[in-house]
Amino acid sequence: MSNPSSNWLTEPTVAALYAQAEKGDPEAQFQLGRKYFDREAFTASKSSEAFKWFTKAAQQGHPKANLRLRFFDRDEEQKRADALFWLADDYWVSEMTEDDAKEAVKSLRLAAELGHPKAQCYLAKAYWEGSLLEANTAEALKWFRLAAEN
Repeated sequence: MSNPSSNWLTEPTVAALYAQAEKGDPEAQFQLGRKYFDREAFTASKSSEAFKWFTKAAQQGHPKANLRLRFFDRDEEQKRADALFWLADDYWVSEMTEDDAKEAVKSLRLAAELGHPKAQCYLAKAYWEGSLLEANTAEALKWFRLAAEN
């Protein structure tokens, strides 16, 4: 299969990722799935490409690929909550700038408001510890309770 023509796919790092994914590297397949999935203009064709690469990675035992595949079996609101949570989680595992932290909290709050239990836990923890948000015990307890109910 040839590399689809698209600006973001021809960037050197993405082109190398695509080549590695084609050779069967499960981490590259997972990351390529994320590239398709995380694009701002997420479309049905990008969805099918993301599904394809997540499936290939999952078949080789990639630990996060199966989690991402679950996304495709959910209703639209659940999908939105998952996507927002994953976006926030991606910020969390990288070195965050102040702007990244603001975006992470924004995405996390939206996912939590949509009922995503892990997002609710992360938001509660952020309030409890005063990390990324001003410490607020009442808000922390509210989000911990909601997460426990979900």
